[in-house]
Amino acid sequence: MKNKKDFELDLLLAVDELLNELNVCFGGIPILLEMKEREYFQDAKDDETIHGLIERYKY
Repeated sequence: MKNKKDFELDLLLAVDELLNELNVCFGGIPILLEMKEREYFQDAKDDETIHGLIERYKY
C-alpha cells in the first residue's frame, strides 16, 4: 500500500504531465492548493516549482 508521500508524488507527476510546462509554481495550481488545505503537501512552498517539488519528493 502506498504511503501519503508516494500518493503526493504520483499526483505531482500527473499534474506535471498534464501541464507539460516548465517552471509552473505549486501555488498556481488550484487543486494542489486545495489539497494543501486538506493537509497534503504540508512542506510545499507556494512559489516552489512543480519540478522542484517532484525532485524533493523523489529523494
